[in-house]
Amino acid sequence: NKEGIASVYSMIGQNMILQKRYLEASNFLKKAKTIFTELENNRGLINVLNHLSDIAIIEKKWNDALFYANESIILSRKTNITEYIQKAYNNMSISYAAKNDFGNAYYSQKRLNALKDSLIDEEKTRKSQEVEAKYLNKEREREIAL
Repeated sequence: NKEGIASVYSMIGQNMILQKRYLEASNFLKKAKTIFTELENNRGLINVLNHLSDIAIIEKKWNDALFYANESIILSRKTNITEYIQKAYNNMSISYAAKNDFGNAYYSQKRLNALKDSLIDEEKTRKSQEVEAKYLNKEREREIAL
């Protein structure tokens, strides 16, 4: 199926990045991008866009890196798929700094830090709710035992 083919292309591309075979990696990732776009698989597409941005950074193609990172951020926000957005903001910050555009590099880093803080707050809230739920369950068990 096409979903599986796109996933395999994406994995091969990621493997090629690890092997420093960037042209081949880019080709496989672009094939995956085409299929994920056709299938409207936004999670796969966002992931591929971030990897294409990574390759562009390695190759010092700052405008390409910014393009792919920006596309990833736009799609992440539009679809509310936020687990990859930190990577995109980090890539934007690196690319802007490399272009000596420190205002945008700072802005991207600021957005990245705000996201990290937000995720930390969410995790703290989740853990607090878990502790409260456990406490309430133990209280109910004690009441039932009496």
